[in-house]
Amino acid sequence: MRLVIQKVKSGEVLYKEISHCKINEGHIFYIGIENNDGLSQIEECTNWMINFITQSGQDALLLSQFTLFAKFKGVKPSYHRAKYGPEAKDIFYGLVDNIKKHTSNNIGTGIFGQCLDIIYTSDDLTTIYKDFNE
Repeated sequence: MRLVIQKVKSGEVLYKEISHCKINEGHIFYIGIENNDGLSQIEECTNWMINFITQSGQDALLLSQFTLFAKFKGVKPSYHRAKYGPEAKDIFYGLVDNIKKHTSNNIGTGIFGQCLDIIYTSDDLTTIYKDFNE
């Protein structure tokens, strides 16, 4: 699994031009699930995110992002390393449910497999990533 985490002053997800969820100051988590991710990576990632979100005391917006495992041949990306379909959807929503169950923070999510508009105001240009397959 791979996370890209961006610190934001606010964030909002629009689906078909309608607001789906909003967060105030906090973090956007782009969550990539790889084909070979198993239970240990999922649990490690979930526990790490619970600790991060709880310690920050801020809101979080969780978005599934298969493009985090793009591999390039020339300039054309391939997404064969990304898990997709019902299995990836179950993992993503399982992770979201677990985080919501173990934190009292405001947690927003995208809609798995849908084209969404993500609107946010960046805070301090802080963007980091973390891999769980190392």
